[in-house]
Amino acid sequence: MYNLLLGATSGWDLFTNFSPDQRFALVIIVVGCATAIIISTVGIVGAIVGATHKRRAEMDMKRELLDRGMNAEDISRIVESTPPQSFLERWAAAQGKGQ
Repeated sequence: MYNLLLGATSGWDLFTNFSPDQRFALVIIVVGCATAIIISTVGIVGAIVGATHKRRAEMDMKRELLDRGMNAEDISRIVESTPPQSFLERWAAAQGKGQ
């Protein structure tokens, strides 16, 4: 195996020096790693987009309440009284109350 790695001059030569069983295993590993990276990236980007959208919606709501003439105390009470909607928000709220 070590001799196969030393004799390769390019990545393709390295790939063709493996037996068919080794190539199959290598392809499965590469596809699995690529899939994990893609899924992780999509999840992270989705979470960032969701958090950004939620923050923007909260800011728009606060701006609208200010435009209606409410003071900061009323806005703070309204925002804090809004129940968490998702599982993670409920869990985070429960963790905060326990401290």
